[in-house]
Parts: sequence; C-alpha cells; structure tokens
Amino acid sequence: MPNTTIPADWISVEASVLSIHLPQGLAKSGLLSDSSGIVLFAHQSDRVAVFPASESHPETDPLLIEAESIYPGDIQFTSPSLVYKVYETDPLAFSVSTDADDVRWLSFCLKHYPDLGWQTIESINRPDLDGTLRIKQNAAVFGWQSKDYPYSGKITFETKENQLDIESVRAICHSLRVENPSFQKNSDDSRSPMTDDTTSDTNTEITNR
Repeated sequence: MPNTTIPADWISVEASVLSIHLPQGLAKSGLLSDSSGIVLFAHQSDRVAVFPASESHPETDPLLIEAESIYPGDIQFTSPSLVYKVYETDPLAFSVSTDADDVRWLSFCLKHYPDLGWQTIESINRPDLDGTLRIKQNAAVFGWQSKDYPYSGKITFETKENQLDIESVRAICHSLRVENPSFQKNSDDSRSPMTDDTTSDTNTEITNR
C-alpha cells in the first residue's frame, strides 16, 4: 500500500481496542453501535464500519500452520499476510518444470484463493500490524492482525458515489493502532512511538488477475 500522509485536521476516534483517524465529517457524525458491536461512522455518501476485534493467535491457527508447512521457504504467516501471499501467487504458473514444493503451494492457493471479485489488493506490513486491503470500485475491506496483541478484525468502507476515495481509505488504514493495557504485548517492544503522520511501512500492491 502506498505511503500516505494523514491530514492534520483529521480527528482520532476510538472503537473497541482500536484508534483510527477519520475526516472531520465522519468523526463528528456520531457513531452507532448495534448488538453485534459494529461501530458505524456515516457522513453524506460515505460509510465506515469498524467490526469488533476478536481474539486471534496466529501461532496456533491450523490454516496458517498448514500454509507455513507447505510454503516453499521459511515464513511466518498472519491471516492478512497469507491472503496477500495467496493473491500474489499466480495459480496458473504450473508447468511440467514446476518442482514438487511449488506444486503443493500452488494447490494450496487454488484451494483457498478468495475469489471475491476484488479489483485490487494492497498490503501493510508494519512491526506492530499486518493488514490487507481489498478494493473494488465503491467498496473496500481492510483485514488486520495485531503483532503486539492477540487481536484481529476488519474495517469496511462504502460510498454511494461511483468511486471510492481510495486515498482517504488508505490514510484511515495507515492510521490504525491497536491498544489494550489489559494484555501484555507479544514481545518486548522497545520501538519508539510512531508519531510522524507519514507512515514508514513496508507496503506492496498487486492487481487482481
């Protein structure tokens, strides 16, 4: 995902264990929470829905463990990074010269390829967070996994206009932080707080084939 500057006039809001920055219109629109725990921000034609975080332990997830055992290389997956890796892999790359390990991985990708009609897939890989943004013309879904706390979740974006404001969507995704003092972080965190609005993530993007 391209680096994005969070506008200075955006407002920080909290939802569940998350904090995100939103444009003033969305942030001040009030938030609606139904019995499912979804927090909705709505302003004019735009809607942002923050789904409640769920407890998540990538190190014991059977699908991630299977993927790590099959992938032809040393890797540790989270759910977002696995989704991106599956999309990144060309399922039609099989040929008579493909070795056995690559065949197993291609077979895994074909089995789990999330063919949802998304036009573009982008990813965030930060020291504290993995995320995958799936984009189509007027909607997007950002799935995230914290690396500091045992939480994962998603944020959805919709607009009634013909085209989603993708730069704003990216800025909201980049602004996401996960905090919960009741949980001890997964590892000693000696990193300096991220205070610069311009992100310094490792970001990648592919277009759906």
